[in-house]
Amino acid sequence: CVECPSNTYSSLAGSIGVASCSACSLFSASGPGSDSRFACRCNSGYTGHNGGICTGCPSGTYWEEVGNVSATLPSLPMVPVTIPGLDIWVVAADPNILLRQDGAVFRVAMWPDRSSNGHDFTQTNPNFQPTFEIDGFGSGRPSVKFEPAGTGAGNAQFLEHAAYAGPVKEATVFARILPVSDRGTIMSQGFSHGGAEWGWLFHRGTDNWQNSNMNTVVWAHHDGGINANHQMWAPSPAGTSPINREQVVAVRKNGRNVRLYVDGVQVYEENLYAENIRYKTSNVPVWIGQCSDPTGYIKDHFNGHIGEILMYKRALTDS
Repeated sequence: CVECPSNTYSSLAGSIGVASCSACSLFSASGPGSDSRFACRCNSGYTGHNGGICTGCPSGTYWEEVGNVSATLPSLPMVPVTIPGLDIWVVAADPNILLRQDGAVFRVAMWPDRSSNGHDFTQTNPNFQPTFEIDGFGSGRPSVKFEPAGTGAGNAQFLEHAAYAGPVKEATVFARILPVSDRGTIMSQGFSHGGAEWGWLFHRGTDNWQNSNMNTVVWAHHDGGINANHQMWAPSPAGTSPINREQVVAVRKNGRNVRLYVDGVQVYEENLYAENIRYKTSNVPVWIGQCSDPTGYIKDHFNGHIGEILMYKRALTDS
């Protein structure tokens, strides 16, 4: 066996000759014998995710280290950790994301929480692990790609953080997404309806009993009451969250008041019935990519790319 030369890699076992070694992208380098594209790290003066596209530092700046990802963080127009109340922050460009190689693709086994609260999201079942896309948003910006059952993966993909003390009276959630179908759950916790109803849901599109509102942003929450139905459901107007377009969707809950945003613009506001979110049991899991009650009315899993999610346990101001 002959190892791959510097600045190349091969992830295939049984390869014959150095011709099977792939070159690192421009302005990145790897050591000899590298077995993954993620061994390719940006050179000094360039930034980008390991294994991705490296971009030169802007005029008047410099970077001396190798493998920095600062060009992709943060992606939202703020520095999340400087705003009080941050409870969850996951970013696809995080170099500590735990990947599992599955043939020619890499699947996400653990999506680490950058908020310092330890709310990492995991998936131990390899059949349900979403895909890491090195260029999911273009220009070398990675994503975690979720697919529902029956598309590419054959199984609905989602990530879970178990035993989470969820929001009650106030919450603000941001998600940078690129959806490829008109509906699907971005994030949920303990959500159920029919009889006593619990938990919360951040969703695109609609559910299976209100099919007219496609390409919408939706927030719903319950307080354990009986059959609140549309009094718990806040959908933005149809078409406000189009498919095949990168966008930042957000919700702010302040008691009964719910406001929905797309790319920083408020698209809907409604006062729902319940002031506080209640959960059927304490510390129920929170999920990314799937409704926490997939056997209920809302069965649609997220289909597309997610680059970043932030959750604050308070209602942020518009500024």
